[in-house]
Amino acid sequence: MLTDSAVKAAKPKAKQYHLTDGLGMYLLVKPNGGKYWRMDYSLHGRRKKYAIGVYPAVPLKEPRAERERVKRLIAKGIDPVQYRLLNKAQQREAHENSFENVSMEWLAKQKQVWTPRHAITVEQWLRKNLLPWLGNRPIFEINPPELLRVLRRIEARGAVESAYRSRTIAGQVFRYGIACGLCDRDPAADLRDALQPRKPEKMAAITDPAQVGGLMRAIDGYHGDLITRCALKFSALIFCRPGEIRHAEWVEIIWAKEE
Repeated sequence: MLTDSAVKAAKPKAKQYHLTDGLGMYLLVKPNGGKYWRMDYSLHGRRKKYAIGVYPAVPLKEPRAERERVKRLIAKGIDPVQYRLLNKAQQREAHENSFENVSMEWLAKQKQVWTPRHAITVEQWLRKNLLPWLGNRPIFEINPPELLRVLRRIEARGAVESAYRSRTIAGQVFRYGIACGLCDRDPAADLRDALQPRKPEKMAAITDPAQVGGLMRAIDGYHGDLITRCALKFSALIFCRPGEIRHAEWVEIIWAKEE
């Protein structure tokens, strides 16, 4: 078996040679001075070669541990070279399907229909509350407890409403991932009752009749979307909730008949 001093003292020669460590593993010394850990093995009647690493970046202890792992794979009939290639492909897929990459892809599509301000707000929300802890994680590996731990961080700073908003955004990303075949479930849906209850807040309202005139003048001076302006003026006439106005149908409006 090799020793650290023997590996370090190995000098290059005119032709490459190797120093055996046993069980198929050896140190290949090249004429240019390069030292490479290699392992020869047989599987299904064929002789093959497995590259372990380069010395001194990979010291003697690590190739020996890798040799034991390779032997276990071979004992199961698994080709270590193919196994390594498969792992690399899986790692590449996991990186491409990380929560950050999927969320940015989802965001890019939503920007086509959102206002620029809203798109910026959602992206800032993602980068502040979710991506620092979930960004590098493969989206298909994230489970409810992991997502809950991230939301608990937000709760811990007293931002309960932000935790709810972050759960909603995360859920939209996961549902997009499901639609694209990148994950199987939305863990945010399982956290419906896991967050701290929200404190009920009263909706802002004018209770002083003298202030109604100022509100109407403000509505009249609003220069936003035409439909929004009409809805605001319409609400002052019928005193309905915003949702009822938005979903109103023509059949619900009784027009006064001319006499």
